[in-house]
Amino acid sequence: AVNGLEYVFDLPDSVFEEGSAPHAGAAGVADGHIPLAYEEVACPESAPSTSAPTATPTPEPTASPAAAAAPSGDKCCSFDYSTCVAGWCSDGQDNCGACGGSWIQPPEENSCLAQWTPCLTTPDAEPCCDGLTCQGNLFYRSCQVA
Repeated sequence: AVNGLEYVFDLPDSVFEEGSAPHAGAAGVADGHIPLAYEEVACPESAPSTSAPTATPTPEPTASPAAAAAPSGDKCCSFDYSTCVAGWCSDGQDNCGACGGSWIQPPEENSCLAQWTPCLTTPDAEPCCDGLTCQGNLFYRSCQVA
């Protein structure tokens, strides 16, 4: 936690402006939709400094760690119905529930769309993972818990 908050979001003002500005053909009405992608990262043990930032070189990007693979046929804990998490959360269904995850049968890699992934409802579209359905409105649809 940072300053007593479990999650901290650092979003540029442009994100909010996009969601509140009427789009062409919207007859002056904004839909309020703000498309976001996020990554959950651990917060530092101490509160971040409020002093002016100092310039530092940008490090080369590193590859994301691979998702934990569940043993063949075993269920696992997932936060997106698509990939398994490693560690204590996947040690059992009760642990998974305590972590806020879902106890799933892992799908084959790249066989379905994860939770919150944009989707289509056409017959030839890639399906949402088990436990999810493609939901939304005329302007935006995503895989959400059924």
